[in-house]
Amino acid sequence: MPKSSHNTEGILQVLAQHANAHGHLSYYDFVNTALYDPQWGYYQQPRQRVGQSAETDFYTASSLGPVFGRLVLEAAHTLWNAPTADIPFIEIGAEPGAPVFDGLKSPFSEHVCHRLGETKELPSPAVIFANEVLDAQPFHRFIFQNGRWQELGILIDNEKLTEIILPEMTSGAQFYQARLPQMSTPGYIIDVPSGAEFFLTSLIPETWEGMIILADYGKTAPALLYETPQGSARAYAQHKQKQDLLANPGKQDLTCHIIWDWIEQCLLSMGFTGLELNSQEAFFMKNSQSTIKEIITKQEPQLSNEKNDLQALLHPAHFGQKFQILSARRTSIDI
Repeated sequence: MPKSSHNTEGILQVLAQHANAHGHLSYYDFVNTALYDPQWGYYQQPRQRVGQSAETDFYTASSLGPVFGRLVLEAAHTLWNAPTADIPFIEIGAEPGAPVFDGLKSPFSEHVCHRLGETKELPSPAVIFANEVLDAQPFHRFIFQNGRWQELGILIDNEKLTEIILPEMTSGAQFYQARLPQMSTPGYIIDVPSGAEFFLTSLIPETWEGMIILADYGKTAPALLYETPQGSARAYAQHKQKQDLLANPGKQDLTCHIIWDWIEQCLLSMGFTGLELNSQEAFFMKNSQSTIKEIITKQEPQLSNEKNDLQALLHPAHFGQKFQILSARRTSIDI
């Protein structure tokens, strides 16, 4: 199990405050603190995280700039299937210094950006778009050992973080235990993206109406529960995937795959209808045809920047199949 030392003293003190009397901490609390602590959290730091430069940690489809923004705007307008002049477009998880939709011609009344960790009231009705936000939420870790599932957690001791099996499951982990397979291979690890569901239920008020478009990477429940024995949690820093989730808390991104079946069930329980999950390639090919045609047929050099970006977004070997997009709506408006 991973172990790391020489962590930042400030965030270690915060983590210790979340630990119990034995210095034990759930992965959920560790990740939540490492990512979102107001002072030390990774997503609270005033630095550029997303992009293709050496100073950033990872890049997403939004890093490809205007082409991605144009595809998303057309797709949202297509799916709404009604006038949008009075409908605001809300981007959740917007990174500072990385405007995806700035300067683009938009069919929506206004664009509002919410950074990760911010709490703002959502206008209603509206279109909500979130790109790689669900995978940026805290998670629980489980390991199958001695014929049963046990919760992996962290021991904080002498400025060291060590992964351990917790003596007892935390209440949050107990809630998800029933969803795990009854039997598994000894040592099988499952990372449960529990924070993704909490994020959605906390984000959307009971009376809110509109459409939600969620772009992320994930798998079906059978794939993650039976086909990924090492778990899906990873750390990223300077464009390198790291296995040590405990190294440098607050200074590296922590993420795990989404379980799309569970997200769909969550949205259904919240009253959403018309759920449709597609690969990113299929989603844009179906809903952004005009933008795709315009870029492809534009009289430019064969390897223009726009065509290169479009290829990266749609090609199965790039973002096209690695990412999925789920759309759903909850509205009394006939759209």
